[in-house]
Amino acid sequence: MQKLTVALVAAGVIGIVISILLTISGVDKLVTEVTGMEDSFDESGEVVWEGSSPATFEGDLLAMSIYEVLIEDGRRVDVELIGDDGETNTFTPCEVSCGASEDPGYYLAGTIMVSDGGTWKIRFSGDVVGDSNLMIKEFKIPFFVEESVSVLFGVGGCCISIVLLVAGVIVGFSSKREKVQPVEWVPVSGNN
Repeated sequence: MQKLTVALVAAGVIGIVISILLTISGVDKLVTEVTGMEDSFDESGEVVWEGSSPATFEGDLLAMSIYEVLIEDGRRVDVELIGDDGETNTFTPCEVSCGASEDPGYYLAGTIMVSDGGTWKIRFSGDVVGDSNLMIKEFKIPFFVEESVSVLFGVGGCCISIVLLVAGVIVGFSSKREKVQPVEWVPVSGNN
């Protein structure tokens, strides 16, 4: 029992140390990549659709992308993401918080983000004049697989190591307990 206790506690302590080092390393690499991404992030985006109002766009939208909806300067067009749930799949119109568009002749109407990648429809309507130029641009969000997996394994390893450590402590305490044998009292008969 004592060897099992020592083995569990040792495995737990070693696992915690290795897991913490792995987690710190992964987080450090992830922070470095995200910080370096600012220089490499494609700020111009990729035009995935151009058209004129009124119109309906139907195409694949990816969960790992942000889509900007751009409308010709001086025009007003209503934008609707068909299937917008208001939480994870949504069109967020720009009112105050959006920055200016990098594309001359267009303003940023809002952004689309979906968590369920697949085929989506975007309806452009409400343009009284019609024939307003429209554009949808995709900005891909980089995903750092190696760094994320390192952090995931580090945190998971830490949890498993804590379980091993606790199991070792429990086994250690349960084996140290001495069993008390009941004592039988025998009455001593006296000389009468």
